[in-house]
Amino acid sequence: MKNNIISAFGAFLCISALAYLNSFDESNLWLIPPFGASMVLVMAAHESPLAHPKNILFGHILSALS
Repeated sequence: MKNNIISAFGAFLCISALAYLNSFDESNLWLIPPFGASMVLVMAAHESPLAHPKNILFGHILSALS
């Protein structure tokens, strides 16, 4: 239970930081749905193979290029 609360708080903190960055300059889009999903995946399922940094980084790069 404690691990779930810490994971939820970490995801909330990261998504809130992106929303705060987005409030300064609305021409740059910082808060996009895949970042939120990635934060929840990294914080809640950090043992999962899908939560490894290389998978998240290359996944975002490939989706940006396509």
